[in-house]
Amino acid sequence: MLKSRTMWPPGGWQFLEPATGWNAPEGLTYDQVVRRIIAHRRANRQYRLATDYDVVAQQLDDYTCARLKNDPSWCVDSPPTSFTVPLPRRSRRAEVGGVAGGARFVASTSAGIKLWMDWFGEGKPVEKSIAERRATICAECPENDRRRGNIFEMFTVAAAKEIMAIFSALNDLNLHTSKDNMLKVCQACDCPLKAKVWAPLQIIKKHLPEERFERLHSACWIRHE
Repeated sequence: MLKSRTMWPPGGWQFLEPATGWNAPEGLTYDQVVRRIIAHRRANRQYRLATDYDVVAQQLDDYTCARLKNDPSWCVDSPPTSFTVPLPRRSRRAEVGGVAGGARFVASTSAGIKLWMDWFGEGKPVEKSIAERRATICAECPENDRRRGNIFEMFTVAAAKEIMAIFSALNDLNLHTSKDNMLKVCQACDCPLKAKVWAPLQIIKKHLPEERFERLHSACWIRHE
């Protein structure tokens, strides 16, 4: 949690709502950002996101600390609070790998925010035309392992839930490619391709070790963009 809500943090008070793709306006005070988040959520009630002031304030705390990588100059350790990410409608009644898909997907605020920022940095996925071109390459790539099972069979339950949350957020933002049903997990980098094709290249390269880069197929778009 934050040490202070009155001291202006590096980059100011920022907040991204993954379910809608909305970013809080720049230059606002802490209290103003909390109230803008609440107003935005009340205008988008279909996502059933928290609007209680104290809950939203804690989520802004968690987002800020995740963005600052829990810099001890600004943050102190505290138990994670809950953060709600809506699942796609078709998944709400389903059970995948023995895990019930309830009305909403609930994960740790800090973990959920961290995963989103690991994939997309401070906010925006790439343009659809870029994602579509990447997806076309991945769909035909021999490293796209279509023989493997679902996400819950390929990853730990905790990791699979976080990946499903990313899929959910992309779905809510209506970010799809024509090749989605062909995109599985890359054998070279172990990434779920349906999300990977939307990630900014600079973020991908930041988190891609040299040994995994060398395993990428010669035609991989990561090598050539």
